[in-house]
Amino acid sequence: MNNKAAVRFLIVSDTHGLDLPDLETQSRLPKADVFLHCGDLTENGTLKEFQKAIDWLAGVDAELKLVIAGNHDLDLDKDFVAVHSGGELRHEKAICLWESARQQGVVYLEEGTHTFTLRNGTSFAIFASPYQPLFDSVTAFKYPQLHDRFNPMDQGQPDAIYVGTKTSIIPSGVEIVMTHGPAKSILDQLGDGRSRGCQNLMQAIARTKPLLHCFGHIHDAHGAYRIRWQENKSTAEELAIAGSHSYIAEPILDSEKTNRGYGIFPISDEPVIVPQEETLVVNASIGNERGKRVHSPWLVELQLP
Repeated sequence: MNNKAAVRFLIVSDTHGLDLPDLETQSRLPKADVFLHCGDLTENGTLKEFQKAIDWLAGVDAELKLVIAGNHDLDLDKDFVAVHSGGELRHEKAICLWESARQQGVVYLEEGTHTFTLRNGTSFAIFASPYQPLFDSVTAFKYPQLHDRFNPMDQGQPDAIYVGTKTSIIPSGVEIVMTHGPAKSILDQLGDGRSRGCQNLMQAIARTKPLLHCFGHIHDAHGAYRIRWQENKSTAEELAIAGSHSYIAEPILDSEKTNRGYGIFPISDEPVIVPQEETLVVNASIGNERGKRVHSPWLVELQLP
């Protein structure tokens, strides 16, 4: 007996203060059960920018709207503000603003695991984190590349420096992982080919095998892949390796995405994501070039209990 329900997730990231009402007129955002924003709502992380984002998010047609910060959302990072802005008052004001946004149906998620139940009784667990590894510029929510905040010490990479906490370690059993930055090797390349994903996050995704991992941060790598986890590394030459795990990555090709204004999954009769055997990986970066979007949102349907 199939007790699962289809839940529609509308996913965006890296809007960077885009005039989002204009985005809606360019391509009317479809209705969804859950709206996910993977960070970088703003360009500079000011209260004025946050309020603009909240006003738009309140009007999105979704039962549940979940938001995390990104490296540009500066005032939401307490440690960054304390070091670079000379005090914590800006951070406290930003947090209060986002807490009040709950009254408008917008939920700001701190790093950790959160559980939600929709009106139809469907429940899901989502791990959220705004953090990404430090490569070049010093902005918010950064960590040294060798630091592993996502795995237990006995389940990570041998060369990692383990700094995980109860809230930052991704637990088994979560259906969705939403981070600002990508994992290593999947939709994480800059335009010049350099990889900017996190190897330790990749290890955590391979370890927990969520139905969906969504993120942004790397605008050039916008897209989606179906990841098929493989137990036997020698079964195919095209296998990639994520720590002690191996996988096959298959791109999601939606030829109508540009005309439609958003990408969709599954396309036509494409099979659903199989729990603990597959993960849908989505880089939902929208981008902002002179007030115009560069990429399209993703509308993803998952089967949830």
